[in-house]
Amino acid sequence: LTAVSEVVHFQVGEPIAVNFELAGVVTPEGYLSDTGEVFDDRGNGQSYGWDLDNTANSRDRNDARSPDERYDTFNHMQKPQPAGRLWEIEVPNGRYNVFIAAGEAANIDSVYNVQAEGVTVVQGTPTDAVRFFDGSAIVNVADGRLSVGNGPGASNNKICFIEIFSLPPATEPPVLADPVLAGGNVTITL
Repeated sequence: LTAVSEVVHFQVGEPIAVNFELAGVVTPEGYLSDTGEVFDDRGNGQSYGWDLDNTANSRDRNDARSPDERYDTFNHMQKPQPAGRLWEIEVPNGRYNVFIAAGEAANIDSVYNVQAEGVTVVQGTPTDAVRFFDGSAIVNVADGRLSVGNGPGASNNKICFIEIFSLPPATEPPVLADPVLAGGNVTITL
């Protein structure tokens, strides 16, 4: 007899999706625009942005190798200073499933390692054949801001877009008592 368990995550409410892009481009449907401005209320119901002005480092490649506009636009996370940049969005404290895409079509001179709340979400080293990477991770926010930054070994890190899904609070699985058997015999019929 083998038990198979599957973890299913249910989101709470609508996801928050942000595209990192050059000012003036058409933002993909369903996404909010981030052009590299310092953290502030964006007037769209959300407060988000960078620790320093990062507008000079946003890009729109207009490259046919990009799967779609979300991948064709991005913002550098480590220019002009090697110490890197930090991007944050104000969210209620809680658990989140965070999906991030990193990369760009025109260059492969990077090592990607993007973290949310100190958890690696996406990492990879581009080649001529593979220029984009994405991934997801479950993170906990305890200070009212989801923080996204550079992970260990990142070099010329770039972020294309982020999707943030609120999750219900974690619950411990119920503890089941051992069955009490009359006579000590158990028969299981399958």
